[in-house]
Amino acid sequence: SRCQDGTLKLWDLRKFKRPLHSWEMLDNFNYKTGIEISPFEDYILTCTSVLKGKGCGNLVFFKSSTFEEVLKTPISMASAIKPLWHPKVNGIFVTSADGCTHALYNPKIFDGGIAKCLLKKAKKNLEDHLQYQRR
Repeated sequence: SRCQDGTLKLWDLRKFKRPLHSWEMLDNFNYKTGIEISPFEDYILTCTSVLKGKGCGNLVFFKSSTFEEVLKTPISMASAIKPLWHPKVNGIFVTSADGCTHALYNPKIFDGGIAKCLLKKAKKNLEDHLQYQRR
């Protein structure tokens, strides 16, 4: 569970009186901040918040077997909110409070989806390619 008190807690639902492990000092100012478990359940991911103009939001990785922090990587100058580890494309997507979605992937093993989009050139005149529908 992820709480606005700055903690991340790992629970065993058979013994719900105490968490298996609790991580602290994970700033969280957004009630939508989430966690993600890797496809093979060897990592737990969460995001950290930041006050506007006071740093950057991070994506933090913890090893589920040893409970140690493995990696803390900056994502945005705004709060990072929700991580998603997509099992088919083996990429990690993170939303942030500034409205952006960030994609993290290994270009050596990730050949679909976002990698193809990144190779395309930007459209010169965006208005020519948009269609509006009035209701």
